Amino acid sequence: MRAFAKFDHYGPDPFDEPMRGICDALNSLPGIRTTGSCCGHGKQSAMVFFDVDGPVGLSFLVRCMDRRYFKHGDKVRIDLSISDSPPTRVLYCLETRGRYWDANGVAFKGQEAYDILDALVENMLHHLNHEAYSALFDLDTFAVGAASA
Repeated sequence: MRAFAKFDHYGPDPFDEPMRGICDALNSLPGIRTTGSCCGHGKQSAMVFFDVDGPVGLSFLVRCMDRRYFKHGDKVRIDLSISDSPPTRVLYCLETRGRYWDANGVAFKGQEAYDILDALVENMLHHLNHEAYSALFDLDTFAVGAASA
């Protein structure tokens, strides 16, 4: 069984532990590198900021977030923006916030947000280990290891 790699290099700043699972999962995807995260501290939605260099990892993530394949697919979204300072680049933000058409994008906070992100990681692992699905992607490019017993 495949599992996501564990990373221990999230920088010198304090790290919000509820974000470790989703950050490890995202950093295991080819072409995705997290640049920051915030658990929201019970006051706002949880957010992970990341860069994308290539379509494989982003396609996998979007598939795993899709409402057809994820029971909380209406509670997470990826927003795009453009940086204000050089070098100009597209910025990605995965957030525990409802889709635009759902109650004006209500934010999911605190333990509810952490549970949604944990469920997303579990759904990503399900897809990573699903035989039929793995035929759609070159899963050997993912930074994965064996699941611990």
